[in-house]
Amino acid sequence: MSARSWDAALHAAPLSENQKIEKLLQAVLNSDLIFIRGGEEYNAERAVEHMRMKWDYIGDRIQTARQFIEYVATRSSILGTPYYVKLNDGRRVESAVWLKARLAEIEQTNSASGENSECCSISE
Repeated sequence: MSARSWDAALHAAPLSENQKIEKLLQAVLNSDLIFIRGGEEYNAERAVEHMRMKWDYIGDRIQTARQFIEYVATRSSILGTPYYVKLNDGRRVESAVWLKARLAEIEQTNSASGENSECCSISE
């Protein structure tokens, strides 16, 4: 690897907010967890379908991954009730907690330091 290529790899452009959202959705798909909305359980694929539908509906009002978590992926926009994730050990956590942990991992992995460290305590 040339010096220029090495320097470029170390200083890769940060992810856009849309890229972070897509990575969050991919993390949901890869999780194989159960997502609970309105008291009903859904697999990861159905959860992502629902999040995409809400994101499409809200559109350009979502500018950041944190807004996506807050306004799309964590509670019913009609009832205001929270969504939950059922972890592999059976614990239920609010989806906001789980998604914020995934976002922190995404941002840590993409940080300028180039280090890929584990950062968050909510695991599957």
